[in-house]
Amino acid sequence: MLYLTQYFSMIGLLLDIIGGVMLYFFGLPSELTKNGNMSVVVSLPPEKKKKAQLFNGLAKVALWLIILGFVFQFIGTVFSIKSLSSS
Repeated sequence: MLYLTQYFSMIGLLLDIIGGVMLYFFGLPSELTKNGNMSVVVSLPPEKKKKAQLFNGLAKVALWLIILGFVFQFIGTVFSIKSLSSS
């Protein structure tokens, strides 16, 4: 039988995996290039601008999923330690 702490840990790991895969596909949300430079774009076609905004939004969602995953794992660990110390 799975305990609540194990569910928290599994949910956390699942969120971390989903967030990591999303970051792989959409990259990190940033206005800077990887070299630390800022690129300036004069004009983008509307479809490219919309795609860039979508990718940036999905990258931010991915980061929040990873953070939420760590929170779930932390909660699962804390509950696990409390249940071990009380028994």
